[in-house]
Amino acid sequence: MYCPNIPLRCCICLGATFMIDFYQLTMTAPTTDIPRLTTAGLWKQYVLGGDRQAPDLPPAVEDFYITRLENFRQALRLPTQPHRRDVNELVFVTSGRLVRGCNLSTIQMEPGGVHLLLAGQIASVNYLSDDVAGFYCHFSLDTIIRLYHREHMVRELDVLHTAMANKAITLPGKVGLAVRSVFERLLDEHTSRNDLSLIDAYLVTLCYEIKSALPEAGTKPRPGRAYELTERLRQLISQHTGCHLPLTFYADQLGVSPNHLNKAVREVTGQPASTLLTEARLLEAKVLLRHSDQPVGEIAFRLGFNDQSYFSRFFRKATGLTPQEFRKKD
Repeated sequence: MYCPNIPLRCCICLGATFMIDFYQLTMTAPTTDIPRLTTAGLWKQYVLGGDRQAPDLPPAVEDFYITRLENFRQALRLPTQPHRRDVNELVFVTSGRLVRGCNLSTIQMEPGGVHLLLAGQIASVNYLSDDVAGFYCHFSLDTIIRLYHREHMVRELDVLHTAMANKAITLPGKVGLAVRSVFERLLDEHTSRNDLSLIDAYLVTLCYEIKSALPEAGTKPRPGRAYELTERLRQLISQHTGCHLPLTFYADQLGVSPNHLNKAVREVTGQPASTLLTEARLLEAKVLLRHSDQPVGEIAFRLGFNDQSYFSRFFRKATGLTPQEFRKKD
């Protein structure tokens, strides 16, 4: 099976040895069963029939989109199955209750709650109460955030993601009012003029307002270039989930040497870049074990392990549990 989004020139520049490995890899490691949904695909798969129809989606919906949570409650058939998005999602609840999945975590959101889900993470929408209200927006870092804001935005998103990796945060009253006001302005701009320069500025303001509620808000920011490379590496790993490509491939895609990429990732995470590749593979294994009834041997095969016993050793070393034990665990 061919691994998507890999241009032939990248295979050539990695040399003949990798071409052989790549051929063997694509023959033995098909992509996993966690779908990657566009916004239109999400609505097509989960919108209710009858008089509940998907909203009209603008052509640039994958660049930026914002709507009220009430629209989701009225339209979506819940729960959605685990899926990936290529956009960053930001949700803010002003009333009612929302439950969403983020990788292996269940995120409970109540009034004043905000949660960020970065592009490439495994998401689901599990529950929306009848009285839920608030905002949902998503944006692409590559197409919306202008060049002079990009470094700052990558840094802010990393801080917010760290704070919200496994939970939503509840904003205090004053910050919550400010965030709600910015969301209202974003919605108004999106539905009227749709000036991307203003949307850009509002998104940056939104992140700064949310960050002001975090205990770490006063810490000194770390270098932006290393953060940007690390974030782009994470996105590329997600885009090629199931392909298990070497670090040299990702370095080539990012236009840097493997050593430079390793140095940047270590500066941000304290670990080598290969750790991100291993973590992505492990997360995929956990999700498939938790959310599917596929045999362990098939999951191992899908993740590129030709030997089930080797996969079991890999999994147990990382988690302390065998795949079978993890699957039985609540």
